[in-house]
Amino acid sequence: MQTAKGSSKCVKLRKVLQAPRNKSAQPAEFLKQLPALVLLLLLGACARSGGKEGADTRTAAGRAPDSLIIAVASEPSTFDLHYAASMVEGWVGNNIYDGLLFFDDEGNIEPLLAEDYEISPDGLTYTFRLRRGVKFHNGEEFTARDVAFTIEYGRKAPNASLLCGMIRDVAVPDDYTVILTLKEPMASFLSEFAGNQFSIYNEKAVKEADNYGSFPVGTGAYRFIERRAGADLTFEAFPDYFRGEPPIKQVVFRIIPDDFTAAVALETGEVDLIMALSVPAAVSLRDKRDVIVSSDPSTRMNYLAMNTEKPPFNDAALRRAVNYALDREAIRAIVYEGEGNVKDYMAFPWMAAFAEPETRYATDPLKAAELAGEAGVSPDKPVEATLIAAASSRQAAEIVRQNLAALGVNITLDILEFNAWIARYYRGDYQISCGGHYLNIKDMNYLGLFYESANINQGNSARYSNPVVDELFAQSRRELDPEKRRVFYKRIVDIVQDDAPYAVFANPPVIRAYRRNLRIAHTYSHSIYVRDISWDNAAR
Repeated sequence: MQTAKGSSKCVKLRKVLQAPRNKSAQPAEFLKQLPALVLLLLLGACARSGGKEGADTRTAAGRAPDSLIIAVASEPSTFDLHYAASMVEGWVGNNIYDGLLFFDDEGNIEPLLAEDYEISPDGLTYTFRLRRGVKFHNGEEFTARDVAFTIEYGRKAPNASLLCGMIRDVAVPDDYTVILTLKEPMASFLSEFAGNQFSIYNEKAVKEADNYGSFPVGTGAYRFIERRAGADLTFEAFPDYFRGEPPIKQVVFRIIPDDFTAAVALETGEVDLIMALSVPAAVSLRDKRDVIVSSDPSTRMNYLAMNTEKPPFNDAALRRAVNYALDREAIRAIVYEGEGNVKDYMAFPWMAAFAEPETRYATDPLKAAELAGEAGVSPDKPVEATLIAAASSRQAAEIVRQNLAALGVNITLDILEFNAWIARYYRGDYQISCGGHYLNIKDMNYLGLFYESANINQGNSARYSNPVVDELFAQSRRELDPEKRRVFYKRIVDIVQDDAPYAVFANPPVIRAYRRNLRIAHTYSHSIYVRDISWDNAAR
């Protein structure tokens, strides 16, 4: 055990939660080929809910009325967001830390630990005036020195090194002013600097900790209390939080890897909120009197990452063949029960300087076979490959296995515990993998996370390297004119779409489930902040 040293509109899932889906809407040819395992998974989804109909999910006996238990699928490997690699680490970290800026409900940038900011006419100098009287969880006052320290710390950290590397100088003229001078103009700097992707750390806490990733100290609404390895994480409301002490006084993140087990725990009152739920598990909660299931559009992209450094996917022709072989509609119908959107490239139209690639991938078995043949692969000359995936991606992985078999790519599935999967995934210890990421920054420069060689071992899980693409990203960052930036990104997306290090297949919805008497003031596609949650005492 580790112990610390110191109304969103709920959109109910559409007909998928109200009535059985019309099976005729599913791709008939593909379903004929589905193995028994996948069919059993589909047929059994609604039968695994457990619990009793209409179970009373009010506060469980022995629990404080102002406490909250949240089910998450994996255990964070670190509380240091500059080294975080999973969604769960972000969800938890959002409650520990604050950034200088944040995104409001509409995605606009607003001050948070900063009171305001100015940008010089040449786009090189950013002056932040900081909020006074803010305390860290260890009692230290937040000052400009902590901002300067965080930037220096971030220069060596994988999640922040690229952004911090753009900063030439950090000046601290007084305790409540920090001046950042960039090496060159960067149109997306504020977007990437905002939010908890650039959380502010306390210099004293980091330097004094033997293992800071296990004992975090932030300015956020909740401070760390203890970890029970493999079981749960406990936090308590920070009474000196500068935005006011939140209504939930204690929050426990309970680790429940299986979706259906989490659904049963919600139904029986053992947990109050499930942060992310698969469609089949959500179906198991339909018609439960005390449970609300919400489905909202997300910024998540799900995809196959193909390791461009290892055979057989070091051949671009075979990677393009995989893109044409994927039956994206079948994945949407089966894995997401028709929810979400089919996607074949890594961008959204609402991103600044958005450009759409010329090449688009739709299921085309003949084109896929032709390209595979160029790579020397066919059913007569098959290749072997292992696909690694977390358990939550098992169904999608099984469909991929079926699709690629027709090309002569014989896939062996290796389904791993989440943290074991993500460790192999980011260090490149795989051939092909199911992956996914939230595109939370509203700027096309964010695509550099996936395609710039500087981000290998980080977001660039395909280990893709193209000097032309690297240079185009560098040029696009220096350009401030929106239309000229769009020209750069058009060239980038055309190149990377043809090089095909990823096979994007879905933009799934974000599905959450929670007890009916829980009130959530704000929701975001990537997270929920516990400070925005309260109980409706009148309903309890």
